[in-house]
Amino acid sequence: MGTREGDVSPVILFDVRVDDSHEGYIAAVNRGLESEPDGAYLSRFGPVGSDRWWACCDRGELPVKILAGKVTFVGERIDTFTDETEDVVEFVADGQPRAYGRTDHWASAPIQVGDDLRIARTSVEVQTPTGPCRYIIDLRAEWFPASRHA
Repeated sequence: MGTREGDVSPVILFDVRVDDSHEGYIAAVNRGLESEPDGAYLSRFGPVGSDRWWACCDRGELPVKILAGKVTFVGERIDTFTDETEDVVEFVADGQPRAYGRTDHWASAPIQVGDDLRIARTSVEVQTPTGPCRYIIDLRAEWFPASRHA
């Protein structure tokens, strides 16, 4: 998926390389990495978000996955696990529905059903005393509004 012919550049919802939208989460990931006895990840890549880490990402040394697809739902609904109301943007990528809470950057754009989303993400696995903990880090989210005809 990319920009459609005649479209302008996508709207960037967030990009953790240039904004602090996930600063607290990334700090938590780095605290987890610092607690690992062998420090293998930090030795190889550096702390998440550091210049060294981004250089590794740019060279393809970190696994980056692109989730891309059409928005299938926007708004409030009942969460099937908690029975509580949630406000989400949902899209389908790789045949799987993906939902994001509609707060902050997700609420700041008038995303609608039929629009396209593209999210670049990576993951970090931290070894803890109770077993591995996998952190998913969304690096960048792009929104491609569908053509609207009056």
